[in-house]
Amino acid sequence: MVKSVVNTLDIGLYGGTFDPVHNVHIELAYSALKHANLSNIIFVPAGIPPHKKGQVFASAEDRYNMLFLATQNEPKFSVSRFEIDSNNPSFTINTVEHISHIYPNARIYLIAGLDTLVDIPNWYNADKLIEKVHSFLVANRPNFSMKKISPKILSKTIWLPFEPKNIASHQIRLLIQQGKDIKDFVPPAVERYIYEHGIYKNKK
Repeated sequence: MVKSVVNTLDIGLYGGTFDPVHNVHIELAYSALKHANLSNIIFVPAGIPPHKKGQVFASAEDRYNMLFLATQNEPKFSVSRFEIDSNNPSFTINTVEHISHIYPNARIYLIAGLDTLVDIPNWYNADKLIEKVHSFLVANRPNFSMKKISPKILSKTIWLPFEPKNIASHQIRLLIQQGKDIKDFVPPAVERYIYEHGIYKNKK
């Protein structure tokens, strides 16, 4: 579901597996929203991630539901079903073109991690994607070598004043399997959903 967006000018797209969505995902989105003065952010959970085949543990529907719960109280956040409802691999260029078709006058910003930024030249239709995206919004990290980033991408990169915390989805899944508390790492509604549906309990 994508909440209606009126007179949108600057849209942030935040894609990923979100397996599960956690607090750092949400904090990064708020940083992008504020720093780039975005009109809104659309989270896009991957349906069939081309780079993570066999590495997604919760179903697409569960990942969508968790994202919806994590973002429902922020009117400038919404979640798109575009990729999870598609039978095709989740190529970012297709998503950007889809959103651009819905909002033809909008500028599209891609929210990404540093590891993603480095890998973008290897993506499907990377040149077209780089051309269509207005800017890449990326969390800054001290001592990171700019040499790893394509000059074409670097020229479109906006560094966010955000220091990532040491938390990752795979660590949260491991804590669940070990029967440990995850309340400090995910939104309360997401924590409830995970336990009520038994997600990740028996999965590595």
